[in-house]
Amino acid sequence: MDSIVFQDVWRRHGDRWVVKGLSFAAPAGQVTALLGRNGAGKSTSIQMLMGFLRPHSGSIRVLGHESSDLDGELREAIGYVPEDHPHFHGMRIAQVLELEAGTRRRFDRGLAEARLAEVGLEKRARVSNLSRGMRAQLSIILALAADPKLLVLDDPGLGLDPIARREVLEVVIDTLADRGTSVLFTSHVLSDVERLADRVVVLHEGRAYLDASLDGLRANVCHGFLSTPELEPETLLRRPGLLSARRRRGGIEVYADNPSALGSLAELGPLETGPSPSLEDLFLGLLSNQRRSA
Repeated sequence: MDSIVFQDVWRRHGDRWVVKGLSFAAPAGQVTALLGRNGAGKSTSIQMLMGFLRPHSGSIRVLGHESSDLDGELREAIGYVPEDHPHFHGMRIAQVLELEAGTRRRFDRGLAEARLAEVGLEKRARVSNLSRGMRAQLSIILALAADPKLLVLDDPGLGLDPIARREVLEVVIDTLADRGTSVLFTSHVLSDVERLADRVVVLHEGRAYLDASLDGLRANVCHGFLSTPELEPETLLRRPGLLSARRRRGGIEVYADNPSALGSLAELGPLETGPSPSLEDLFLGLLSNQRRSA
């Protein structure tokens, strides 16, 4: 069963289409990363998923239900952490715990207090005095303590230093390891994605440009350098299996979805193949100026 299903979803802001035929599924019990450059449609997709916006066409199902029809019980099963980590800034953490425990039936106060102690957040501290990293940790701890079936994180590490970001993500990793909770998160920090995600969906111009397991990407996607400067990248992209091609000094850098597709380029000129690309190299290569149309 899939915890999230986008099926041919379209959404515009004003006269500009931001999401254009987006289709992908996030399997239950897995961590799915939603990636893309600024303006690719990530935040709009998250807002539609949570029912804050309605798609102009297409459907979004969350835990087996239409996202536009989520009732109170279903919303309790979804943990949502927006990127700005909003809380009651005039309250102390202890007061926030009281509020959460009184409004969420599944809220595990003992778990929340234990996690707060582990990351050094004191209950007497005022939310308004917390750093951005501390507020991010508080947001995620509160979401996890509600025992969600699905956790949605909109760039939880945005603006955090590397140590704070690792601490935030370790809260997610440690707590979810034995729960089988489904997670969808966006991030601009690709090293974090490599540590956390099971599956990656890359958005480009409002569509799913790539949808694959992280293990599959590591095993199959490969890149190389074709020393044939007279060829045009657009010509190469007509070949099956080629994901991206961009001109570099002395030739063209290419990415392919399987080794055979890459190896076939040797008939066009000297081909140098490299090791399996990192997720960051792959992301930058796929979303460079020369790529397949989404």
